Amino acid sequence: MVDEARVQRLLRHLVDTVQYLESEAASPAEIRRQRRWLDSVKYNFIAAIECAVDIGQHICAVCGWGPPNSNAEVFALLADHQVVPTSLAEDLRRASGFRNVLVHDYVDIRDDLVIANLDRLGDLRSFAVAISTWLVQR
Repeated sequence: MVDEARVQRLLRHLVDTVQYLESEAASPAEIRRQRRWLDSVKYNFIAAIECAVDIGQHICAVCGWGPPNSNAEVFALLADHQVVPTSLAEDLRRASGFRNVLVHDYVDIRDDLVIANLDRLGDLRSFAVAISTWLVQR
């Protein structure tokens, strides 16, 4: 059985984190050059993507659709079971890859790649909407 309180708590955190990243996307160039700004953006990307993965893993586990072999597979399973659209699952698969780069290749990550991903926050918002819709309709 889906723990709706847990999923709702994670959704709230996801949406709050995306809102924060959206506000940071509007930061002027002099702020963006500060290491503290970039470190904060990186951390919040990791946190937001982890929320989406955690939500998906929970749903897959309690519905008996897993276990997924990777974070990317979480989103494929959600698409297979019509929780999220296939196109969104593909976008989220790329987001999980971006998260892996942030976590494991953080020394070599290019700042422009991090900044470019600020334009992809709609994928995480769409995920939150899809999960909320699925919770109501199931």
